[in-house]
Amino acid sequence: MRACKVKDLTKFWEEKKDAKFITIMLSPILKNSSNVGVGYVKVNPGCDSGTHQHRDGVEEVWYVTKGKGTLTVGNEDTKIEEGMVLYGEPGKPHCLTNTGKEILEAMFLITPAGEEKRILDNLPQGR
Repeated sequence: MRACKVKDLTKFWEEKKDAKFITIMLSPILKNSSNVGVGYVKVNPGCDSGTHQHRDGVEEVWYVTKGKGTLTVGNEDTKIEEGMVLYGEPGKPHCLTNTGKEILEAMFLITPAGEEKRILDNLPQGR
């Protein structure tokens, strides 16, 4: 069993202006899940997560816990706000953009796991 509080994850992020902050909470790589990656992202006002896409067959779901913005999946923009759950079609480029005045925060789930390795490889030591 693995349990963590999002408020305790801030130690993984170096606070910078005009940036995003991200960490992985569950992953087969961390040996605390078998086929899913779960993480948390914070995006400062006026910033975005960077457009990216995952390999074919990888699905991603977001749950917005704070703030508002836009989720772009392919050519489709969706206005997002706290309490929304969103699904991105496999293989399409996507990007979270903070259009609000407070930090946009969201939990994300990737399945099958594996895509979160890029994030884990870039986290500071001692995670």
